[in-house]
Amino acid sequence: MQIFSHRISVLAVARGMVSVAVRVWAAADILKLLVYNAVMVRPRKKRRIRSNPEVLYFKPRGIPLNTLKEVILTHEEVEALRLYHILDLDQTESANRLGVSQSTFHRTLSSAQQKIAQAIINGKAIRINI
Repeated sequence: MQIFSHRISVLAVARGMVSVAVRVWAAADILKLLVYNAVMVRPRKKRRIRSNPEVLYFKPRGIPLNTLKEVILTHEEVEALRLYHILDLDQTESANRLGVSQSTFHRTLSSAQQKIAQAIINGKAIRINI
């Protein structure tokens, strides 16, 4: 049994006449498109990170390390925290220094803040990946 997907696309609108074509695609053709689009990802921009943290691990005091769960911060999340909270730059200037858009910087900063809050509230260790 072959599965079909119907797609209607408008080809032309001229002089009040609408020409519509109906294409019938087989499931295999749709799968090829999905695989092609999944493979073709946008390359990641290079981040401008100007600092290396001296300490790469934090854990709650008095709890053995082997019993703790970890929260992992990326190097760019740590840099986002440094730019925004330590250097007290606004998000636009911080994003420019990191070499990303303001919305990407906001997502990175929010992710870092969420991970730190989760670690503090739930008693998890924080590991910084460089």
